[in-house]
Amino acid sequence: MEKIISVIIPTYKPGSYIFENLDKLRSQTLDHAMFEVIIVLNGPREPFYSQIDAYVSQCKDMNVRLIYSEKKGVSDARSTGIDESKGHYLVFIDDDDWVSTNYLEGLLSHKDGNSLVLANVKLIDDTTGQQLVYYTTKVYQRLKDKPAPSIFEARSYLSAVWGKLIPRKVIGDDRFPSNYVLGQDALFMFDISWRITGFGLASEDTVYHVRYRTDSASHKHRSYWQRCRIAMRVFMKYVKIYSSEPGKYSFPFFLSRLVATLRKLLQKNYEVEVRPM
Repeated sequence: MEKIISVIIPTYKPGSYIFENLDKLRSQTLDHAMFEVIIVLNGPREPFYSQIDAYVSQCKDMNVRLIYSEKKGVSDARSTGIDESKGHYLVFIDDDDWVSTNYLEGLLSHKDGNSLVLANVKLIDDTTGQQLVYYTTKVYQRLKDKPAPSIFEARSYLSAVWGKLIPRKVIGDDRFPSNYVLGQDALFMFDISWRITGFGLASEDTVYHVRYRTDSASHKHRSYWQRCRIAMRVFMKYVKIYSSEPGKYSFPFFLSRLVATLRKLLQKNYEVEVRPM
């Protein structure tokens, strides 16, 4: 059967989280013949490759491919996943996150041309298991009753590549930018945004769970000058993308990306709100 969805999981020195992630994919309600899972391991090869390969060898009920890439960085891993994928739609999942068992079916049931389908998103504290306040959770609640959200209204969803179904036609030949410490997802989503024709929202029980870990790269404390260098590189990349063909991109959305990038200078950590619901 032709693959409808390609699930791409980039991973670097994975812990046991990745197997929890894969267990949820093995439990998907969508016919397993309709999707493939592509795991792209970069960085040190062993013992991680052997561990994942041993798991994959047991997945007779799911189409899983494990790819090792010597290129370092999550952006290159995701781009490799795109190049290797065969599905009409792409779904990205970080290796330490997990999705509801109806996730793929829920996203696919709302597909519509070049529209993105957005999932409900919940931030879960890895230590306590509590749900935390999260900006994307709020955005889902705000958009769920809107018949046709604009790109500006859905802009927070375009800060990350996960939590959505993306038609391959929307991605085209674009790939993730390399050599960025943070902001790669948002830059990629902005780059392809001109091909997005709209947004659909999956049912509220179609959930992408973000695992909150204080030792993750996005929560690392950085000095003001470190944040400044990161923000300025990202800022200038947005300007370069927009100015290349300004008529293609939403100007309000472009301005919102610049403002969000500059706001990072005021934050010690990447996330803003970290408190229980």
